[in-house]
Amino acid sequence: MASGRGRIEVHRLCALRKCLRPGATLLAHSEACEVQAFETASAIGFRFHLEMASPGLEELIRNCGSEIGTGRYEQSPEVLRAGESAYGEAARHMLYRLLDSILARVAAARR
Repeated sequence: MASGRGRIEVHRLCALRKCLRPGATLLAHSEACEVQAFETASAIGFRFHLEMASPGLEELIRNCGSEIGTGRYEQSPEVLRAGESAYGEAARHMLYRLLDSILARVAAARR
């Protein structure tokens, strides 16, 4: 997006594998997004939300409901709720394991 009055400069993540930095590891991809998650020596990037739980999802639906489900790769509020019910706990468990792994790496690097 161009900078100017009433506009802000935003960084748009590149969705092409060729845009991964040298040394980056592709962790997740889909038809909609070739780079959904990646890792480098000093960073991890996600284009999805492992942390989303029912209260936050309901707030998102309440505040943005008219915009949800309108794009080719977007899910309806009903599908989002079903996904949270089926996979939310497992996704948050993965997030906690990931954070524990990061903390362990940081601690090891300080030794």
